[in-house]
Amino acid sequence: MRVLVDLDCRGQLMQSIELRLKEWSNCYRSKHAHQLSWPLNGTTFYLGRSNHRLHWFILMQPQNANAFKWHENPAKRASQVEAGCKQSALEKEHAEALFLYIKELFKHPELSGSGFDQEMSFTNMNSTLQLNHRAWVTFQRLFMEMFAEGFYSDPLGEEPATWWDNYKPAFACYDYGQDEPLDPPMGIDMMEWISEELDRHFDSANIASICVAIAQNFNYDSEIPDVRQPSNGFGNMGILMECKHVESLFETPRERRALSLYRLGLQGRYCNWQSSRPPTALANLFQELNGYLAEVNGSRHEIANMGHVQGYSMIKQVVRHDPMDFKIAKGMYTGALGYPISKTLDRVAFMREKDKVWKKVGLSAEREERPLNLTRKCLQTAADTGRIGFRIEGVICVKMSRLRQENRNFHYICDEVLLPYLTWWASKGGGLDIVDGLVVFPKSDFPGILITWTRILELLMGRFIATYLRFGGLTVLEAEIVANTERAAVFVLTGDVRLV
Repeated sequence: MRVLVDLDCRGQLMQSIELRLKEWSNCYRSKHAHQLSWPLNGTTFYLGRSNHRLHWFILMQPQNANAFKWHENPAKRASQVEAGCKQSALEKEHAEALFLYIKELFKHPELSGSGFDQEMSFTNMNSTLQLNHRAWVTFQRLFMEMFAEGFYSDPLGEEPATWWDNYKPAFACYDYGQDEPLDPPMGIDMMEWISEELDRHFDSANIASICVAIAQNFNYDSEIPDVRQPSNGFGNMGILMECKHVESLFETPRERRALSLYRLGLQGRYCNWQSSRPPTALANLFQELNGYLAEVNGSRHEIANMGHVQGYSMIKQVVRHDPMDFKIAKGMYTGALGYPISKTLDRVAFMREKDKVWKKVGLSAEREERPLNLTRKCLQTAADTGRIGFRIEGVICVKMSRLRQENRNFHYICDEVLLPYLTWWASKGGGLDIVDGLVVFPKSDFPGILITWTRILELLMGRFIATYLRFGGLTVLEAEIVANTERAAVFVLTGDVRLV
């Protein structure tokens, strides 16, 4: 993203975008935010999404962004990033000013026929607007042109000009994950194919930085008995990584502080993992790569880096595609069974809220499937369909604005950054050393242990639901046991020690 320029997303990737201005306060996701040089607090305005999982934001970039000092401790820096993302939405008065500016834009002759509801107000934004690709690109261009011409004062007339002088807009596009296999047509070079695909989608001239998540999938099946060989198919054996091996990959204290292990199924030896810093060998690769890129491009600053890295069981793709899908983590049992069935509290608002929560755990007439039961079925589906391999995924970020003008294109990035990374994965002393820690299990062991624990906790929760319905509520002790059972279920499935 570059300030005061449009971020063209070519029509091959998106045919239209749905403007959802009423959701302006949606927060920016934190996965790539650690690459920014400033915290996101009060800087984003959510615009909407395209038909290909692309989510669009206006990001107000501070002019003194590089002056911000992040905490040196990786864990505390990660907390700063996460806190900034949770509070990324603009202050209400700034958001209202930006809304009025957008509303004014749609009076422009090039956009006036797009169907924008001029009767809409900031406090009553109920409608959505479908823009075709041409109108969307026109909107971006006009937004930046008119802003550069003088949108430095608050249209409400209630704020001094300083805030708009100090912050300039950039379009930010976040792809929530296409999970597209790198599988070029036969006879086509992979790097050539990737660069052409990116060129079809985006205008590299208007991009300041780009982050790409590249994943390696590992499956164990009769066709590929070597679990270390990447495979996009399915397997008949579960795979996790050995904890001690993961820890050995992070050699320095600073790297280890950035590492989190998630031991699944109440066992201590095997895990999923994630880190805000790459393993030592990968960090060394990018150090060498940056030395070369800096010399060729005449830059004194880092150009490419490896950010967030994680390894996880691919059952996650079946259990949840998004955190909102993981209903067991939402505290629904604790909330539902905490409501008394007393008729003395039958206020309309109270009953409406109670019915809403009851529905989530299958207690109302219009009931949904209970979270534990739903999770167990998803785990069983993963086991039955062979989606029980392991994925190692890293986020590569490239500061395109630091490249020489002639190198600011996707062909250069693919050849000079992505190709060395993918080659490293196939080398001894590189990626092969990382995947040596993969351990294969019969399906009855993994994810079998998760299915068994989920069933046990499901039966236990069923006993408390029966008690709740029979006696019209739970005692304080029983309510505490329900809350702890729910937390235990999430811990079994995620291994997240913050829950205990």
